[in-house]
Amino acid sequence: MKMEMKIQDLIIERIRNAKMTHVKLSKASGVKVRTIENWLYYGHMPTVDKAERVMNALGYDCLLYTSDAA
Repeated sequence: MKMEMKIQDLIIERIRNAKMTHVKLSKASGVKVRTIENWLYYGHMPTVDKAERVMNALGYDCLLYTSDAA
């Protein structure tokens, strides 16, 4: 059985596994420390632009695509 991970969970996992403090991640991404901590500790959903900036600061490239197959 394939387990799918929500994007929010993936981002949180990458932040927690990073060898970077929240302060350094904030400076590298331009996203406030409080915003990052809200994702980690209070279940807030990251916006696409801030999630992309944090993931880029962690060394990941983000690709967003949409499907008009609906």
